[in-house]
Amino acid sequence: MHDAETEIEAAVRVGPVKLGVDVEVGAKIGGQTCERDGVVFHLSDYAATICGGRAPQVPQRDTTLTQYVDLTFTSNPAELFDAARKGSACAQIYLEYLGIDWRPHKQAGAPQRPPREVRPKWS
Repeated sequence: MHDAETEIEAAVRVGPVKLGVDVEVGAKIGGQTCERDGVVFHLSDYAATICGGRAPQVPQRDTTLTQYVDLTFTSNPAELFDAARKGSACAQIYLEYLGIDWRPHKQAGAPQRPPREVRPKWS
């Protein structure tokens, strides 16, 4: 985040930079504090609606921040298990929000609570 920037302002800013689309940011769905290579960072996931009817495209040309290398549209949250198990905080937060335990030491995909319906939003 930039100095004096709120989480929501940051989410609006990175929509075009990382996905090539404008977004309308909704409710916060979770957050996680992590340490990687001696650096502590906090990641927050927000619900968002893509504005303008365009589909996201990755990667984008901006190299001032990390870029996604691939993009898949799915309504199956289990598609995120591998990423979550490899350490993707974003995937972990989202799966926990849905009530799905992605950890390998338990039965994969066993809901902790009834899973939420997953539907992409386009405006």
